[in-house]
Amino acid sequence: MRRILIVLAAVTVLTVACGDDDDSSTAGTTAGTATAESTAGSSPESSAEEDEEEGEEPVGEPPVALEGDVNNKGTAEITGDSVEIELDDFYFEPTFLKGTPGATVHLELANEGDTAHTFTSDALGVDEEIAPGATAEIDVTLPMEGAVQFHCNFHDGMGMQGAFFFNEGDTVTAG
Repeated sequence: MRRILIVLAAVTVLTVACGDDDDSSTAGTTAGTATAESTAGSSPESSAEEDEEEGEEPVGEPPVALEGDVNNKGTAEITGDSVEIELDDFYFEPTFLKGTPGATVHLELANEGDTAHTFTSDALGVDEEIAPGATAEIDVTLPMEGAVQFHCNFHDGMGMQGAFFFNEGDTVTAG
């Protein structure tokens, strides 16, 4: 009798957990927008329904195209001369940063992940390794036009990349 109750309980849990009312899901790369803070987004594997449950808004299309996988955690506009960027396992948040051409921006980098990450961009001349739980601060000068890619040297193949851009659809210079 006890085994039957356990099996029935397991079936009930699986039925509730696997149910999907609207068949809405997001796949691939997505992006959102924000003015001063980033809008948290979904990983390529998460659904819009999961985002709503967590209090996060789903993100839309990325503002610029990057080659390969992108773990998109939203877009933010750089207001002022500094911006905070979270490095985590395995994404940057925000992933896309809208700036002003030629501006010098102070980046406050915080590795909130469980492994070391880098903030690397050949186009910007930066390659900063940050240990788990550590922070770093660097200054970069944005180009006069186009978009500039940045990535983690250790995890770019896992989608850990992003970009500075000025206009949606800008051509991206690899970093």
